[in-house]
Amino acid sequence: MPEGLASTVQKTPSPFACKIFDVASPSAQFFGGKVFLVGDAQTTLRPNTGMGSGHAAHDCNVLERVIEGKKTPEEWERKVLRWSAAQRKYAEVIVCYAMVAKLQALWHGLGWLLLLLCQKLGLA
Repeated sequence: MPEGLASTVQKTPSPFACKIFDVASPSAQFFGGKVFLVGDAQTTLRPNTGMGSGHAAHDCNVLERVIEGKKTPEEWERKVLRWSAAQRKYAEVIVCYAMVAKLQALWHGLGWLLLLLCQKLGLA
């Protein structure tokens, strides 16, 4: 534990706990396209597979097209929500594989591929 944090914990008279909530917002834009949630503010990719920066970058790259007037806020929202859903499924595959749960990784991998297919066909 970093020295500064260790010092703070040692000086705390009683233990404390803090719940950490992950978020998967069903919406990514609010107030008529004036507020946009990007990256982990919109959907926290769990289990954490180091995709947080890429998630924010993806959302912001697509947001640039809204600012340029090439996409509507609704089109942006649909694209980023679909992308984050696919990334959540992909994260499940990675973690199962890393935990040597090959059968579960295969199961989640099939679910991920099915989601991608449904998205391509406009069903999800």
